[in-house]
Amino acid sequence: MLFDNKIDELIKTGWDAFESDFDTVAFLNWKKQSRNWIAVLVGPEHAYTSYFEDYIKKVELMNGFAGGGILTAAKEHGEAFSAT
Repeated sequence: MLFDNKIDELIKTGWDAFESDFDTVAFLNWKKQSRNWIAVLVGPEHAYTSYFEDYIKKVELMNGFAGGGILTAAKEHGEAFSAT
């Protein structure tokens, strides 16, 4: 599914950024794209979308880790929802 591929790409991009030199511009781009795809998968009013916005307010490595976890959870939620 296209959504799964994009989420997987965003998860990988996030982890790659976290494991290398922490680039603020790359983080902000990742944040924007990730938030948009979470909203597409589960909806803009869903808890995962809100959690992502809440946890990723600051450009910090630990916030990025939380964001990666939320992306993974949103992906699994989307897979479960589309399977029913």
